[in-house]
Amino acid sequence: LAQGSYGSNSAKSSDIQRLCAAMKAPLMEDDVEDGQRQAVPAAALWMVLLTVFLDQFGGNVLVPMLAPYARMDFNASDADIGYLFSFPCASAFAFSYMMASFTNSLGRKPVLGDVPQVFVISLLGMALACLCQGAAGSFGWLLLGRTFGGMWLNILTTAKVYINETTDWDVTGNERSYWFAQLSLCQNVAKLFAPALGGALSHYGLNVPSLATALVNIVGAPLVYLYVVESPRFLQGGGAERKALRACSRRHA
Repeated sequence: LAQGSYGSNSAKSSDIQRLCAAMKAPLMEDDVEDGQRQAVPAAALWMVLLTVFLDQFGGNVLVPMLAPYARMDFNASDADIGYLFSFPCASAFAFSYMMASFTNSLGRKPVLGDVPQVFVISLLGMALACLCQGAAGSFGWLLLGRTFGGMWLNILTTAKVYINETTDWDVTGNERSYWFAQLSLCQNVAKLFAPALGGALSHYGLNVPSLATALVNIVGAPLVYLYVVESPRFLQGGGAERKALRACSRRHA
């Protein structure tokens, strides 16, 4: 019985070892090709973090003065103010699946023709939303700007995918845990300082925070376009073929 028990335990131990080896193998080999690890420059990852920071900042900069802004400039009711807070959440929820499909179709950084990056689209989209809020001539335009801005908060999901695809659990300087920590930090810092800075800028006008945020997003878009590179894993998974097919269809259209 003792020998049988020992043999059973030994078999279980070997099974556990094989399972652990199978679990570790993808982490060690996923990003290695021809003996070299495929990585992206640290600047690309920092630009992705900047995109998340600016989008989160733009979604929260007007929060402290949103109610007085709507009341004083547009004579909004209590229900109208509630819409200003609920509609961005509804648009973020509705657009979340569309953003995932958009990212998988175009890639994290489309490189063919004049197709812009997903991250650049997000910055320009948030800039347009902030301009719409800051230059609103009616409550409807203010509500439209808030709703449109909520759509681009989903860029956080794309940023997570990009970091997961371009980093690994190693000591090359691009540790995945480090960049995920930075991602969490940048969105929390944006939510921390956006209302404070928005309140300070509101002394120059209740719409100034949104206009200033739109300007910063427009300035940040070219930097992201220049420094963010496509995810190697996306290209290996067939992204290049999808891009080539789209370019070919455009040429023959």
